[in-house]
Amino acid sequence: MVKYIHSINLDNWHVCWNLSLKGILISPKLFLKYNPEFVIKNTESLISEITSTPTPTGIIILTNKNQDRVQVEIEFEKIRQEKYSHLPSRFNCLWVAENSESGNKLIENMFNSSEERRTLPVEILPQSKIHKTDKRWYEKYYSNNNKEFIDNYWLGKEYNSKARWEFLVDGGFKISKEEILFLRDIIRKRHVNVLGKGFIEKTYQLHLL
Repeated sequence: MVKYIHSINLDNWHVCWNLSLKGILISPKLFLKYNPEFVIKNTESLISEITSTPTPTGIIILTNKNQDRVQVEIEFEKIRQEKYSHLPSRFNCLWVAENSESGNKLIENMFNSSEERRTLPVEILPQSKIHKTDKRWYEKYYSNNNKEFIDNYWLGKEYNSKARWEFLVDGGFKISKEEILFLRDIIRKRHVNVLGKGFIEKTYQLHLL
């Protein structure tokens, strides 16, 4: 059975707070399935996949700060919608990696090194959709805009013997009690000015472990 890991920014109070309550994080698309009042109405099919709580990829598209990255993401999403619409979208999925040496390295290289992050062992929730894919196809497309590379990415083909597997999750995952307690300490120490001590403690009383 594959074991997974996920990385969070400890200075992001919103993510830390959500995970510290019940130890569960769900993808934006699943959240909107059960909370349709938060759906952003948009006739553009690509933009409609960027939900009210977008992933880092969705934020890149919305802010339009990196034109090259934006174009690559758009091309990948277009092909997904045309041929592989049953698979999770990079615009609104959760990213996880294998709990292994290569998986940890992938996670480390994925984010800003200046951020203080925590790598968490996670358990994927039942009924979640998971797409295992080799990130090298995505990287290769940057230097050579060959549409076959996009197909290979969504088909989950191995680029070579040194594949860099990433997992796109439409659904959710949960963390251990120990990690929940760790995050509660982070909330109390770092984010009390945002949430307020009284609110934090009253809320945690409603979510006893």
